[in-house]
Amino acid sequence: MKKSISFLAIAAAAISFVCADEAAQLRENLKNMPRPWAKENYSAIGTAAESYEGRTNLAKGNKLDWSMFESSLQYWAKQFDYCTLDVLGKTLENDPIYCMKITNNAIPSDKKFKILIVAHHGGGERSALHSTMAALEFLVSDEAKKYRDNYEIRVIPCGNIFGYFRSETPQNSKGIDPYAGGRGNHWDIKNLVPKKPENTPEIVTFCKVLDEMKPELLLDFHGVGRLYPGIIMTQYIGGAGSNHVLKPWATDLINYVRDMAGKSGTPCYDLDEEIQRLVAVNDARKAFPQRFRDSGDYFYTDLYPYLKYHTLPLIFEISHEQMAVEGLRGVLEYGMNAPANLDGSFPVDNILTDWGGFMVQAWGTTPGEKRVSRVELWNKIEEMQTFAVAPPVSYRIFRVVTFGSNGEKEFIGNLKPTWSYDTKTTGIFKNRPDTDTVKWSVIDQFIKLGPEGRVGKVYANFNVKEAKCPQNGISMAFDIQIAKEYDVDLLDIRLNGISLKKDSRDGYQLIKHNRGHRLIVNVPPEKSAKTAMYIVSAAYNSNAPLKWGWESPKNIPVTKRDMARVNYPELFTEGFDNRTPHVINGDYNNGKSAWGFFSDKKAKLVAAKNGKGAGVYATPVTAWCGDRFAWEGDKNHSVGFDFKVADNGGFIHKIGQRTKPYVMTWGVQNGRVYAETIENGAVKKVLTDIEVKNDVWYNAEVIFEAENFKLVITDAAGNKSQTSVFVRKKSDFISAMTFMPVNKNGNLNVIIDNVKSK
Repeated sequence: MKKSISFLAIAAAAISFVCADEAAQLRENLKNMPRPWAKENYSAIGTAAESYEGRTNLAKGNKLDWSMFESSLQYWAKQFDYCTLDVLGKTLENDPIYCMKITNNAIPSDKKFKILIVAHHGGGERSALHSTMAALEFLVSDEAKKYRDNYEIRVIPCGNIFGYFRSETPQNSKGIDPYAGGRGNHWDIKNLVPKKPENTPEIVTFCKVLDEMKPELLLDFHGVGRLYPGIIMTQYIGGAGSNHVLKPWATDLINYVRDMAGKSGTPCYDLDEEIQRLVAVNDARKAFPQRFRDSGDYFYTDLYPYLKYHTLPLIFEISHEQMAVEGLRGVLEYGMNAPANLDGSFPVDNILTDWGGFMVQAWGTTPGEKRVSRVELWNKIEEMQTFAVAPPVSYRIFRVVTFGSNGEKEFIGNLKPTWSYDTKTTGIFKNRPDTDTVKWSVIDQFIKLGPEGRVGKVYANFNVKEAKCPQNGISMAFDIQIAKEYDVDLLDIRLNGISLKKDSRDGYQLIKHNRGHRLIVNVPPEKSAKTAMYIVSAAYNSNAPLKWGWESPKNIPVTKRDMARVNYPELFTEGFDNRTPHVINGDYNNGKSAWGFFSDKKAKLVAAKNGKGAGVYATPVTAWCGDRFAWEGDKNHSVGFDFKVADNGGFIHKIGQRTKPYVMTWGVQNGRVYAETIENGAVKKVLTDIEVKNDVWYNAEVIFEAENFKLVITDAAGNKSQTSVFVRKKSDFISAMTFMPVNKNGNLNVIIDNVKSK
């Protein structure tokens, strides 16, 4: 017995020694990994004891301030007779909304194409504004002369001055996103005008220039918030990831533009080809929800010129500003010299795409093997989940695929399942024992050598059950944003912490293709049949000249002028220890639920129950529950709140999902409580006998049980009035509630207080 114990101890020591060598090898492999995010004194790979702390230089992230922005525009307008700088309007803070027109004025306007370029979003997508400034610098240069002869181009370099320069949000100071327009809620869609133009000067000025131009093309620049250099997203031209209905039809143009964009050193991709899903199809979608593309059928501001002038909107999702410049050059070249034809392919093997340049693919080296694998994986898609580190950065790849609850459990260990894990505080990879198939110490070392701070779900399935491992192999593909004209030097590539060899059957492939480089990891059936968790880590270098951020050229005199910051409007509710909401997402978190309340206007504060205050809101008031707290549809739960109606007010209370039909609706109208139920497949309104008086406090509790719900209304004296049981719409989960008015003046004259859920 003692000999056995001694043998085990020696074996354990040997494994530990090997793993230590592996970690040391990883450090050696990554010593030449570029680190654009690093502090000036923290640019080299350190030792095994390297800390998670102090790895990033936030000061590098955004160099464009108001004085640099305004001075550059004014300089170009003064310097070049083909530049005209206009102030289209003023923001709610009285800041100018600039628009630059660039064209050869000697050539009549009707001889030229017209293009409008805009960066709708503000601080939430900083690379967009940097890209418009880079585009302007290109358009005023000597090399752009032929384009100025053939085009009239106008650029609104910042479509949301408040969001970028005065705050850190995609919304203006009224909480309205100029791009989304509340997904149509702030639009009178029938008449194509904003409902309250006084609250949306950004949209008004955008429409004003479009009405004058009636352009052929709208180029809308979007991107990523740049806390520090190196933060990226998957770059797309022609696809709006947030609004799938904005799907341009100009395939030849878009492909040509992508090719031109790649000359920047970094490619962009085809969103639809990667997703490989059809759009929703009624009954078929209901029966097989995971097999169709999720479509948000909303009205976005970019639909305005399309509906009025048949303007083609092209969405640019930008990581690298120079990509936007080269993409713009492609648009201009296409208009003057359109390509004759395009190539095609058979894109059938992408089983799952989680929006981050990552695909789960069929495995195999022959069509038959791929076919069997594809069919199996396609029918296991409801069992799959993917995880990624955040934020994603250049030169590093880290992705996780799990099958079933067993695969997720293997990945997170003893942690409670949730949406996101802090890599330091949770110790998700730390001090976990290495095995023959998973080297946790090496995975932990890889995370330490990068700037990412969290790992979380990207593609999630709710109520996932234990699942069988893939029996016919699996492949995972990663798009590396390095254009085909440049090389990728793969420094390290591992599956579950174990090094991979180059092999199309059992290992990795690095493929240079038309749009960049693709890294593929192949796991054959003999391994996949025993594997429910796949952690892929990789690091690479490249000779591509990648850059981040834009600075004003040195020859432009910059007049320094401070612009005072404005706090994002505080939105008010009570019940969670009087905590102030987060300045961006408004979340209130009591550890059990997270409701973030949004309102266009907080009319006033009034004295409320127990000495607390609550808001009298304008409408609508929408609350989003943080996804990690979303209720599962088949679980019992309830939401309650105190309310008091005033001025003959009333409200409609809807509970459901943010992007799907509501699960249930009830409300107070003309002093009576009503509810909606489902009868014979149709919605029926049921008026109860519960009366609600003005200026009296009540408590409402909505209780969900299986497929039904019921209401309990309690008055200030503690008397309870319970309604009947109502049938609710089915839903996978519940994550939103909205309060809407029923009174004619459009105000929501109700105080909402003490929101709680359980």
